[in-house]
Amino acid sequence: MIFFWKARFFSLLLFFPFLFSCSNLRDRQNLQGNDQVLQWMMGGKTALDNGQTANAFSQWQKAADLLDQIWANKEGAKKAGSLWYGELAKEFRGEPYERMMLYFYLGILFYQNEDYGNAQAAFKQISIQGQEAKTVEAQYVFRLALLLEAFALKALNSEGGYQNALQLYLAQGWELPFSLEKPPQALVIFEGGTAPKKEWQKSPEKLIYQDTNSKQDLIDLSLDGVSKIVYRQRIFDIAQAKGLREADKYAQGKSQTKDVTQKTGNVATQIGSNLAGSDSGDKLAAALIVGGLAAQIFSYNIVVQGDTRAWVNLPGYLYYSFLNLPPDKAVNLQVKKSDSLDNPPFFSQLLTSSSSDGGRVKILYIPSGK
Repeated sequence: MIFFWKARFFSLLLFFPFLFSCSNLRDRQNLQGNDQVLQWMMGGKTALDNGQTANAFSQWQKAADLLDQIWANKEGAKKAGSLWYGELAKEFRGEPYERMMLYFYLGILFYQNEDYGNAQAAFKQISIQGQEAKTVEAQYVFRLALLLEAFALKALNSEGGYQNALQLYLAQGWELPFSLEKPPQALVIFEGGTAPKKEWQKSPEKLIYQDTNSKQDLIDLSLDGVSKIVYRQRIFDIAQAKGLREADKYAQGKSQTKDVTQKTGNVATQIGSNLAGSDSGDKLAAALIVGGLAAQIFSYNIVVQGDTRAWVNLPGYLYYSFLNLPPDKAVNLQVKKSDSLDNPPFFSQLLTSSSSDGGRVKILYIPSGK
């Protein structure tokens, strides 16, 4: 018995510095990370809804620049993948669907400002964000992005790039929503519904999304009283795309590490206790006990915690329609909810197409505030 306590005492002497260095690790789950990216994301959306496009562009550009800095910063990148910090304690990077929406909005504003090169780059970034998924289906889940990139390439007079983007769209098994022989002169995009809600589920540990829209709006879009086909992209479908959720990857890796180290620590500590006082020697017992306790502390301090901070003023749906316009003639565009014949249009505008457009597709974006 005296050998057992000698082993315990020796192990504690070795273990004390490690215990002291880990004493503050669990506190890190209570830290609040830098929300600047999120604030700019949300601030830009509020500005756009209020018709302040320059303000919206400024805030979204800052958010995109800061995201680049976070990944370029070695210390920030190290913290981003750390086992010791809960996701809430890290700088907000957003889930892929949130970053996709950031580049979507930037691309729209670049395009409307006739900066087609940066518009194409921004639309391309949407698919790049999807590359984190291991499936092509998830990478290109944001269908509209491929068509927007195609239109930007067309505006840059890159006919080859335009055709390649359309072929990539068709390669996903999707039907092109307009005729190749008669491409549209205008694309109208408008918003509806509310953003998906993020929730952290503890058993099993994973981030889940809730669709906050009980039903989609019934929309009627017409040109001079003639109804046109309206397509939709549900943001919830992008958010929950399989393999496209960073939080799931972090949580799965942390949970596995936590479980393995806990079991290893329990076994090592038990063997060390059994060896203490035996012919195997107290030093071996002490080493096993130290290793076991270290593994248990390591496991305890792995913070499996999802980041439920979210871009909450995103829409729930993007509705869009491709329009062929008569040349050099104004037509009346009206958009209204069609669940009642008495609903007045919530948006109305005259549209014209001119030969001076050079084949460029006009993009008209109607934010939630309209």
